[in-house]
Amino acid sequence: MFGFGNNAKVKKIFSRLNQVEYFGTKTAEEIVPKSMIENLLNYSADVETVVAMFCISRQAQMAEGFHEKVQYEEMVEEFNEMAQQKGITFGEVFKDQVDGQVDSANQYSDKLAKRFESGELDGTPMVREYCSDQAVKMITAWIMYRTKIREAANYFD
Repeated sequence: MFGFGNNAKVKKIFSRLNQVEYFGTKTAEEIVPKSMIENLLNYSADVETVVAMFCISRQAQMAEGFHEKVQYEEMVEEFNEMAQQKGITFGEVFKDQVDGQVDSANQYSDKLAKRFESGELDGTPMVREYCSDQAVKMITAWIMYRTKIREAANYFD
């Protein structure tokens, strides 16, 4: 896969990542190691597929990092404050803030699957397996977040 044209593909991938992914004031090139993009090119030579693979991987990493680092008792306090400020119940805040994350993760995964089904992305078994694994990690992390918030709040609707 690496050889003539690889550098051009890496540049195209970084260019696309700068269009679809939020990196704050930095560019994708400043944040994402080139070796990561080169590794993803081992799965597929298709630029859009590699971009999609990176994005699902990043979503999974963000969800796992959030789940692992969040202080659940503090989140419960924050949700209670939010509920009081808005004049709604904890359950309504929970549904919006927590269930919303799980729903968004499922929708993100569904959209990715549709892109494979439509032929927009390289749907080789290796690519699909990679994306499926990342989607499972992302959804599982948000479900674990939901479970731990419920436990911390002793909230079981």
